[in-house]
Amino acid sequence: MKNVYAILLLVITPFFFAGSQPASAQSVKMEPHVTQSKNPDGTTTRSVFQNNVLSEKIILDSQGRPLEVQEFEDGNVILTRKIVYGGNGAPIKTQVWDEDRFLIAEEGHDDAGILRIKKTYRIDGKIKAETRYNEQGVPVVTHHYKYDKKDLNQREWKTTEHRADGTYTEITYTDDGALWEVTDYDRSGIRVKSAWFNWDGTRTETLYDETGRPLHSERKNDQGAPVGVTRHEMEGEDGYF
Repeated sequence: MKNVYAILLLVITPFFFAGSQPASAQSVKMEPHVTQSKNPDGTTTRSVFQNNVLSEKIILDSQGRPLEVQEFEDGNVILTRKIVYGGNGAPIKTQVWDEDRFLIAEEGHDDAGILRIKKTYRIDGKIKAETRYNEQGVPVVTHHYKYDKKDLNQREWKTTEHRADGTYTEITYTDDGALWEVTDYDRSGIRVKSAWFNWDGTRTETLYDETGRPLHSERKNDQGAPVGVTRHEMEGEDGYF
């Protein structure tokens, strides 16, 4: 709570150090100023202006606790971010818009202020990706979506499974929803191993070195039995170990 109020105080408190700036800077940049008004519902709205342009609105409850913060683009009264706070002063929802007023991201937090879900959006308002987080705010899974051009039905084309150690797996699907590729990555985003699946049930599995360069690929039939190997470190060699 103290940290939240401290941050708000820094945001809304005018600066008193203009005298230490060069004369040219003082003549161009004006000190921020704040207006305050009471609302019919008992809340208070504090508006912060930079160079006489609205940059932020802070809505406080009757006890002076933050309920909502709205941030605006400099020079234009265009809402770029809104943060909604819970009863304990922790943020529970954050929304971000671009300069064209399209919602591009949204975050949801639990009562302790820990991030639990994040969504990104296309300009038509449809979800592009959605990430779920555990109780510690660590990502667990991300769903990536595409939309059919004819009927705009939502289709998941990729799933990212996150692990606590920072490694992750990406699972990609075909337009028909069939499994297409599964790839494991290390914490630096370098490929470790991958598997490509064919329509007939066969697949190819590839291992990579620490730089992400393929070492060898093993082809398997529809029963999962190996049928051939390509050793990439010995270019052109094809056969069995």
